Amino acid sequence: MTWPYATTAVVAAAASGQGSVTAVYGYDAGSRTWQRYVAKLPPGANTLQRLEPGQAYWFFATRASAVRGDF
Repeated sequence: MTWPYATTAVVAAAASGQGSVTAVYGYDAGSRTWQRYVAKLPPGANTLQRLEPGQAYWFFATRASAVRGDF
């Protein structure tokens, strides 16, 4: 999805999915690398820290849920 909200911490956005979001990926065109947030990884292993408006992200979830960033 293209992130429609203001800059949001990926941890907060994932938590808004009520435990269903297991991972979030985003491509950084500047460094040509994939950034990731995986809920079960230690915090230092995640490379994606925040979601930026207008950027595309891939959300992996165990069930349908609404992910929000307007807290």
